Amino acid sequence: MSNQTNYVRKHYFINKRFQFSFILKFCLLVFLGSALSIGFIFLLSRETLTSSFNDSTLVIESTASAMLPAVLMSNVIVFALVSVAVIVVTLFISHKIAGPLYRLEQGLNAVIAGDLGHRIHFRKKDQVGVLADRFNEMTESIQQRVSDIKKEAAELHEKAASLGAAEDLLAEIRQMQGKINKEFS
Repeated sequence: MSNQTNYVRKHYFINKRFQFSFILKFCLLVFLGSALSIGFIFLLSRETLTSSFNDSTLVIESTASAMLPAVLMSNVIVFALVSVAVIVVTLFISHKIAGPLYRLEQGLNAVIAGDLGHRIHFRKKDQVGVLADRFNEMTESIQQRVSDIKKEAAELHEKAASLGAAEDLLAEIRQMQGKINKEFS
């Protein structure tokens, strides 16, 4: 049985600025692809002629001019459909990046506030699981060091008390222990 928490996606936009920028860049890439497609079609067809009938009249014109309306309309439709797909896909991809980074940021804020017992757990499919493991190892190591300091302070207090140390020294040691306990839960 795994102690891995199964996180469920509650919000798709975690870091809106990052995610909108990510999505916009991919949509611009799709737009560039559409523009290049139109450009290449016109470049390759500029020296050819096309004949067609328009109201029973034979019309001969450059292939590029004849195809312009159809190429533009098809590219607008394809751009719209592909952009919707790109938005959905990049939203999920950016969420897989922004979500773990958000949880890591929250974990760091907890540690900064003194909660050395805070641990981070990502979904199994998140790509930054190693980062969470290293974060958890770091907080465990710090927590162990603080625990050792607390133990040493308690031993120092006991030793000073057994040697009959002055009350002001014992008060200073108790004050130091209070600070340690207050800062690191």
